[in-house]
Amino acid sequence: MGTVATDRWIKCYIEAASKSSFTQKNWNVQMKTIIEPVSRHFHHLPVYNLHRLLLEQGLFTPDQDVSPIYTHMRKLKMWAYVQKIYSELKREWEGPSVKIIILPGNETNEIIMDSLGGKMGIGFVDKVILFVTSKTNHFDLRTLLTHEYNHSCRLMNLNKRENELTLLDSLIVEGLAEYGVREKCGKRALGKWHQEFSKEKLQHYWDHYYRERIGVKGKHYHRPFLFGSEAIGIPLWTGYAIGFEIVCSMMEQKQHSIKKLLSLDSEIILKESSFKD
Repeated sequence: MGTVATDRWIKCYIEAASKSSFTQKNWNVQMKTIIEPVSRHFHHLPVYNLHRLLLEQGLFTPDQDVSPIYTHMRKLKMWAYVQKIYSELKREWEGPSVKIIILPGNETNEIIMDSLGGKMGIGFVDKVILFVTSKTNHFDLRTLLTHEYNHSCRLMNLNKRENELTLLDSLIVEGLAEYGVREKCGKRALGKWHQEFSKEKLQHYWDHYYRERIGVKGKHYHRPFLFGSEAIGIPLWTGYAIGFEIVCSMMEQKQHSIKKLLSLDSEIILKESSFKD
């Protein structure tokens, strides 16, 4: 397994979209040239649901001209570079074999372009999807793949279905990924949210919003606690910051390799951190 040759899909999309003058037709073009090929790697998800999921997570919308992104991807030889980084990480962490799907991202999305530096991804136990833009460089690719492949390794070790994951599992999944990024790529690779929370603030949010909910199962229930929710009163990226701080504070007490960390139970990581349940 490894990097999928999505350059062919993107080229087909650009060529077909250039012949269409209507955005509505381009939605169909995107479905045919991008979503249907991706769906071969999602055996139990209806293609229309997959289309919606990818758009929500950062895929370009059909009203965008992705030719500049495609040119940028080819110039940086992204597919070969990602394959190289994947091979290094897989060997070091003894992680699973995954398919890596690189696609153009949504450059009109302010969160992706500003908060996330023009990159976004999704990590599954058997595949990783990377959304890149004309801002994405090699360092960004290394950071993004490190984060998302860490998810694949952690999910392999957890060996749980999505509806079996607890909120604590989800927090630790994100915390481990960012810890892996810091160790492999340096502090400058961390998300901007890293500087927005003091330990005191995180402890406050933990006590008021998270402590009593860490056993809630079902990944779909975790989203507001990971990404934040204005309605609930949780700032953007709070869950990521708490998960990262749990892992960091645990590592101040116990020195483990990333490979070892990936195999530890979530409850053990929490117990040995400064965040007590």
